Amino acid sequence: EPPPTEQAARPLKPPKPAASDPASIKKRLLAAANAHAERGNAELAGQLKSVLLSLSMGAAPKPQDEALLNKAEAELRR
Repeated sequence: EPPPTEQAARPLKPPKPAASDPASIKKRLLAAANAHAERGNAELAGQLKSVLLSLSMGAAPKPQDEALLNKAEAELRR
């Protein structure tokens, strides 16, 4: 049987990063922390930066980290 062509081996679209992809979470955390800091919500910005720091030091994202991030992003959309 002939080998698959290079085109067939490649997906049509690049896969989206998983929601729990650490790099993606770090970008979202930083954006949310900065946005909340600009709005004067220092406490939430501090919590987000604390999570960002632990992830930057190699910690794996915890479910409560993602829950905090989702809550912070939801508040920004209001």
